[in-house]
Amino acid sequence: MLIDTEQSFTYREGGLPGVLVAARITGLSLNRTGRFTPGTLVSAFEVYAALSQGIAVPWLKTDAERVKPAAALRAAERGGMTFQPVPGVYERVYQIDFTSLYPSIIVKHNLSPETVGHPERPGFLAECLRPLLEMRIGTKTAKRTDPAVAGMDSVLKWMLVTCFGYTGYKNAKFGRVDVHEAITQHSREVLISSKELAESLGFNVLHGITDCLFVQGSPVSALKAAVEATSGYLTEIETFDRAVFLPQKDRTGA
Repeated sequence: MLIDTEQSFTYREGGLPGVLVAARITGLSLNRTGRFTPGTLVSAFEVYAALSQGIAVPWLKTDAERVKPAAALRAAERGGMTFQPVPGVYERVYQIDFTSLYPSIIVKHNLSPETVGHPERPGFLAECLRPLLEMRIGTKTAKRTDPAVAGMDSVLKWMLVTCFGYTGYKNAKFGRVDVHEAITQHSREVLISSKELAESLGFNVLHGITDCLFVQGSPVSALKAAVEATSGYLTEIETFDRAVFLPQKDRTGA
């Protein structure tokens, strides 16, 4: 086994425990795991899962994006949601961060290339990512009391982050841009509804971006519980004594 400790992203992020857990779940050798990026690792994980289930995986992907009307593109291709903050210094700020939101959306809503237009079908991508997501939720909790788990958690986090991007990559074995757009649509709805919920409970929402909100108010534990109960997604709270949103040069925002 040979791992380039200077060049390997996986080793830098997760150390040997991270490389070992990635090799175990992808079926790759340790030295190849050490050389590969998180995107290649999650692709290998998906292919390994497909072959284990007897699903044929094409060597080269040939299906291009479907033709859509301009109005459909405008409605779908909007990306993640951002709430522009007002520049300033704010005391006692809480960040409510959704745990692995995009992979959780894939699993919860059964999103997969073959389920687009057929949501009643069991989706391969959703079922494939479910155990990886559950493993990551477990390591994120365990690393609070066991620092040795932090490397594994970091590698799993990066693999799950990249699995979303690969749904919109035309050459990804299990990619389809419609899935990519559906994920961001659900994430926008989650962030908007969570913002409205926070404000209804008396919190001041300072900023929001993609999968987290920055708020002022208390008790934040009540907000966390309410957001999780309403959205169905797990969250984490991070506390800041103060947060600073600096103005842009043209004064159009922060």
